[in-house]
Amino acid sequence: MAEIKLVRIDSRLIHGQVASQWTPKTAAKSIVIIDDATAADSFMSEMLQLACPRNVDVIVYGVEKGVAQYKADKFGNGNVIVLFQNVDNCYRAFKAGFDFTELNIAQIPAGPGRVRLPGTTINMNKSEMSMVEEICNSGVECIMQMTPNESRTPLLPIIQRAK
Repeated sequence: MAEIKLVRIDSRLIHGQVASQWTPKTAAKSIVIIDDATAADSFMSEMLQLACPRNVDVIVYGVEKGVAQYKADKFGNGNVIVLFQNVDNCYRAFKAGFDFTELNIAQIPAGPGRVRLPGTTINMNKSEMSMVEEICNSGVECIMQMTPNESRTPLLPIIQRAK
């Protein structure tokens, strides 16, 4: 079975920080993206594979299929990075039985009804804050850490202040 080295919410999915810093740091052999919209877009799935180092597989699942694959074999063998594009997909996977001990939230863009969490690149609405708060309160360590070399910032106190 695979060892999940990083679970991250980042609207950009695979980009420079993930490809050039997190992938080598975690020695990931695959990146699993769990996102309904991306799973439905074969072109985007192919583009994400191109954004990744050649020796790393990119596998894209919708939430339901991703959780089923996790339950079946923990995403195969080797070290794995799991990426979510948004809080909703992460929360749905969590509620369906995708277990993890740490959640790294990197970037969520601004939008209607969203507020920027102070000192972060994370924008959430009240519903998203409640979802992340529930995940954190279940025993998952929720942090913001853009790159492996940066310090880890606990998110629960920031979310609680922002609510």
